Formats: sequence, C-alpha cells, structure tokens
Amino acid sequence: MSPLSVRTKLVLWNSAILAGSLAISAIAVQQTVRRRLVDDLDRQNLATVRGSLLEELSAVQPSSTLVTPSVRDGRGRHSGSSEEDSKFKLTVVLHRYTKDGQFVSSSDSTDGGGAIDLAALKSGVDGNWSASDSLWRGGRWRVITLPLSEPGRPAGIIQVARPEDGVDNALRALNEVLLTLSPLALIMAALGGMFLTRKALRPVENMARESERIEASTLSQRLPVATKDELGRLATSFNKMLARLEKSFESQRRFTADAAHELRTPLTSIKANTSLAISGDPTLEECLQALHKSDRAADTMSHLVDDLLLLSRSDAGQLELRPQRVDLGALIDDVCTTFEAQAKSAGVELAAHADLVVTTVDPLAMERVLVNLVSNALRHTPEGGRVDLDARVSDGHVVLTVSDTGEGISPEHLPHLFDRFYRVDDARTRSAGGVGLGLAICRTLVERMGGTILVNSTVGSGTIVTVNVHSDS
Repeated sequence: MSPLSVRTKLVLWNSAILAGSLAISAIAVQQTVRRRLVDDLDRQNLATVRGSLLEELSAVQPSSTLVTPSVRDGRGRHSGSSEEDSKFKLTVVLHRYTKDGQFVSSSDSTDGGGAIDLAALKSGVDGNWSASDSLWRGGRWRVITLPLSEPGRPAGIIQVARPEDGVDNALRALNEVLLTLSPLALIMAALGGMFLTRKALRPVENMARESERIEASTLSQRLPVATKDELGRLATSFNKMLARLEKSFESQRRFTADAAHELRTPLTSIKANTSLAISGDPTLEECLQALHKSDRAADTMSHLVDDLLLLSRSDAGQLELRPQRVDLGALIDDVCTTFEAQAKSAGVELAAHADLVVTTVDPLAMERVLVNLVSNALRHTPEGGRVDLDARVSDGHVVLTVSDTGEGISPEHLPHLFDRFYRVDDARTRSAGGVGLGLAICRTLVERMGGTILVNSTVGSGTIVTVNVHSDS
C-alpha cells in the first residue's frame, strides 16, 4: 500500500476538522434553538397564569369552599398568541380555611388524575415554583408550576402546561436541514481544499523538480525564489545550503588535488632514487646516497599523511583531545630548547618570556601548535632577526604570542593564511619544506581546545600570532 501524499493528507485532515466543527456547531445550534423555543413556551404559560386564568381564579373563595382538582383544556384569552400556541392544560389546587383563618383541608391531586407533573405539583405546596418537561398521554409537555398565596398563608397551586409538539417539529426540520447541508458543505470543502492545496504545493513540486536536476557537478545551480512567504524562505534556505555544499565540495576537491600534488613530490623522489639505485651498476656510495634521499622523502610523506589524517579526523568530529593541567611556561621553554640549535644556525635569536601559567589544555596539541608557529617564524625571519614567545593571563584567558621580526605578510594574504595548502610564497615555502598545512592545523587544534588564533602582520616589520584560550586558574 503506497503512502498517502501530502496533498491527500491535508485534504483529509481539513475535512475531518470541518466535519468535527460542523457536528459541534449543529449540536450547539440544536440546543440553542430548543432552549429558545422552550423559553417561549414558558413565557406563554406565565402569560396564561397572569392573564385571563387569574381573573377566573379570583372568583373562587378558598376560605369558604373546597374546590376539587379541576382540569380545564381550552384556549387562553390573552392577546397576541396564535391559535396553536394558545392551547394549554390547567390544573388548580386550592386550600380551604375557616373564617378565623384556621386551615381546614385542600384538594388532593396525589392520584395524578388532574396533574401533568405530580412531583412539581407537590413541590409547589412548599412554595416553590418550577418549569419542567413532563410526559402526558403519549406526548411531551412544558409545565409551569406556581404557588398561589394570600397574605400570611398559602392559597393553593396552579399548574399550566403546553404541548412541545411545535418544539419537536421545529427541531426535526432543523435536523433535516443540517443533515442535508452538512454533507454538501463537506464535499465543497474537500473540493476547494484539493484546489487550494494543489495551488499552495505547486511551488514545492517545482522545487522538487529543480532539486532533482542538481548533482555534484552542478551545485552552482539555484532554486527559483518566486515569493517571500514560507515557501520562499524554504527555497532561500535550500539555496544557502547549496552554496555551502558547493563551497565544501570545491574545498574538498582542492584539498584532494593539493594533497595528491604534495604526495607526488616525495613519491617522485623515492621512485627516482630507488630506480637509480637498482639500475646499472651503482657504487655503494651512490646506493647510500639514494637511500638517504628516499628516507628524507619518506619522512616528508609521513609527516604530510599525519597532518592530513589529523585534519580529516577533525572534519569528521573524531579528533580526541586529552586536556590536563599544564604549565604553559615550562612548555614554552621546552619548545625553545627544541629549536635552539636551528635558531643559532639561522642566526636568529630565540627567546621565551613566560612565568608560571597553569591551565587545562591538551599538552600534545598545544605543543604542536607552538612547534608549528615557531617553525614558521624561524623560516620567515632573516639572519639577525628575533623570535619571541610569551605567555600571560589576561581577563580570565591565557594569551600566548609568537612574534618575529621577519619580512611580514601582505594584507591580501592574511584572510587565507589558515586555508589548507595555502602558501604566501609558494616557491620559497616549498624549498623550505612547508606544504601549507601548519597554520590550518594550528587553527584546528586551538578551536578544538575552545580558543582562538589571530595573525597580525606588517610588511617589513614582522608578524605576531596570538593564541587565546580559556584560563581556569
């Protein structure tokens, strides 16, 4: 069984909601109309009591005679009522008293012979009036029960009832109308919902068709944005996602091409030297020389592969760091000791200015950051220059700086320094052994430790690299 389409689901849900709303509305309308009709019967019964019937009752002398329950069916003489509405049934119970006001007896309606609603009639003895529905002779009647009183004592009870045939007929006609119109309303709503849903979802179908045409080689295409509503925002968001994917794919392609290009150089060197060693009749010295060159090329390739694996794990979210309490001052001294010989041979002064600065970082990751930064600084600082390392605590952060007095970096290169395989001077950097991954790795490691790294440089004056990480000391 194939799943329902979004259009069909919307039409079904809207139809179900409309059906529920119509059912609730029909019940509310039916109850309201019945209440109004019953209220009208109550008003007619009250008018009957207060009108012509009271005139007839006033002629009765309850203090001297006992009037038995009487039933009077007929037409009231009050004005303004129709012939059908004036039909009623009347039950009267009167009490008898002596001349000095002593109660003697009253009429008895307990057998129910004259009363429509006997329970309401008995309740009227206590002076309570009521309006109720009652079944009598196969029909439903609306009954008003009112107590009659004389000054200081009850005089009797009067009960007036009218049949509810008109109410039932009106409700029956109303139900017929509702049962006839409700299905038509549902059908019209379903048809209108199908039309409106098809029209509303047409931009989605267009976006689906356009998106099916977009492949990895055509990520530069964009979806049309025809409106500024929710669907327009959806198309805009999809276009932004395509832009990010295009940038990511382009970066990945460039990264793959650059990695292959960088790996080709040591592989070519290894191939050339091994081919030379096994061709002809090389001397032992030539074989050793070829092996040394191949070994250096293998070291270069091994370092490059390690860097690529680190960046790949970081991109995949699999780069695991092991933070611990570290004295950054001692770590800087160790890095300076490592590069001391290289700095002396290059004629560059290398100095550390760090007191006791303890914080929680991954020591291996921070050491690699410092090694890459110092290596770059020494590579780009001429003889007689200076490289300084500094660590301090400022505003709850540890600030590490590596500054040099080298040739500096032009402003147009600064935004791209942390791009992978980016070189400011490709020929010079390649000859010095760099492949353009050092700063990219530094940024990756620093950001993974929750810090930031910035580069400020002035051509002819030098470069300052600032690493800022959170201090928990």
